[in-house]
Amino acid sequence: MLSIIMTALIDILITAAAILVAGRVTAVRLSFKEALTACGASAAVRLIPLIPGFLTWLASIFVLFHYLKKYSRAPVYPDLLLLVVISKFISFALTIGVINLAK
Repeated sequence: MLSIIMTALIDILITAAAILVAGRVTAVRLSFKEALTACGASAAVRLIPLIPGFLTWLASIFVLFHYLKKYSRAPVYPDLLLLVVISKFISFALTIGVINLAK
């Protein structure tokens, strides 16, 4: 149970940092608190065991877009879509880096 919580917290921090970096590349500006809230809500939805795997992922992306839209007031297409795609690439690279450091 503790490993699931720690994994979720690390994922939230990495994704929030990636959203901030991606926000600098795009025109979307968010504070770190707003990025943490959006990522935390998205991660909380992913932890719900009642929803099947693919639907959990889809629901978490929907929640992420909802909070990003709420905090940034940017249009979903193309600004928020580009923000999420860039942040996912950055998050993937950071996660691979953390895994390689842990070895």
